[in-house]
Amino acid sequence: MRAPCQVLVFPYYINDKGIEYAIFHRNDEDWWQAISGGGEDGETIMESAKEKHGKKEEFLRIYHM
Repeated sequence: MRAPCQVLVFPYYINDKGIEYAIFHRNDEDWWQAISGGGEDGETIMESAKEKHGKKEEFLRIYHM
């Protein structure tokens, strides 16, 4: 059952030039997006974000700009 939360995940990396954010281009559609989805029953928001990131990686490509 879905938990009453939605997550929107923007992975980032901090380096000497500042913060670099990751957005993803879908393989199955021609649009860019963050990682998102609904939480599952019993998950914390952080657990949900980590779980969504793992599932989405299989159909998203990472581009370095």
